[in-house]
Amino acid sequence: LLESVFISHLVKDFEVINFGFGGYNTAQEAEYLDYKVKKYNPDLIILQYTLNDFEPIVQETNCKINLINLPVSCDIKQALTDIRTFYLIRSAIYGLQPHENDFSNLVKSIALNEERWNEDVRKPLQKFYDNSMGITENKPLLIITPLLLDFDNYEWDYLHKNITIIANEVGFEVIDLFPYFSEFEYKELTISEFDPYHPNKVGHEIIAEVIKDKIEPN
Repeated sequence: LLESVFISHLVKDFEVINFGFGGYNTAQEAEYLDYKVKKYNPDLIILQYTLNDFEPIVQETNCKINLINLPVSCDIKQALTDIRTFYLIRSAIYGLQPHENDFSNLVKSIALNEERWNEDVRKPLQKFYDNSMGITENKPLLIITPLLLDFDNYEWDYLHKNITIIANEVGFEVIDLFPYFSEFEYKELTISEFDPYHPNKVGHEIIAEVIKDKIEPN
């Protein structure tokens, strides 16, 4: 979708490669740049930042398959996670469950904790930025995606502001999608009522147009 928008409005020989991987946080995406993205020598790197991306990596010692509460070794769990089919099944089932309380608890754990903001937001963004600048001389573009919840009574705007400030200080170009998404009813942009994180096709069309306008020559 993004590639077709670019080709239609910018230049004809434009290629967009999607390296997004569900479940990765910013620190993992930074690592992904080095071992997967670098060899493609991109001109521009875009990071879509969902508001649960600052969730820290937990090093598990007692692992289980959460969906069925089955204890397994951590090596087996990681191997299963790496299998694409298992990942898709897990994601489909997870998407049928409400997770707003999970997010609220996560936010409460970081909102007033300056150390957490540094460890879970600034440091991963700094790592992503540094790895990006080791690949291309163009600053990476950070796209902040709002939660797909009631935009008229949206309570997470302070997260957008703090993430924007930190990302700008690190060196990113930043686009906050909330002003663009809030022109719609949030239900027009959702894949499922149980998934407030990932926009549908309409949402991605908005994102593509916003990115196009950002990088289009004056």
